[in-house]
Amino acid sequence: MGHVISEGKNNWIPKLREVIKKGLFVCAAPQTLYGRLDSYVYSPGRKLQKIGVVFLKDILPETALVKLGWVLAHKNWRGSVATAQKMLENVAGEFNDKLGNEFLN
Repeated sequence: MGHVISEGKNNWIPKLREVIKKGLFVCAAPQTLYGRLDSYVYSPGRKLQKIGVVFLKDILPETALVKLGWVLAHKNWRGSVATAQKMLENVAGEFNDKLGNEFLN
């Protein structure tokens, strides 16, 4: 669901906002085999989406890491917008189209 600490002493939001403003691409991937992230269910997810964290649908974290390396290996795809577009593109079946698109950005 996109849970992170978003209040109090150990709040992740300020640091994530800072690194995103500096141009770092920050994404979130689910840790379930069959399921997707939905940033709208809980307030931490909405806060993450608001600051620019990209929710990677239902991709496995290991697949997301490999895909990010592949995307960043292409110089013309680097940059927060271009990287996000490629990371959200279903290149090799890494996203399950049968889950529907009702929550996708």
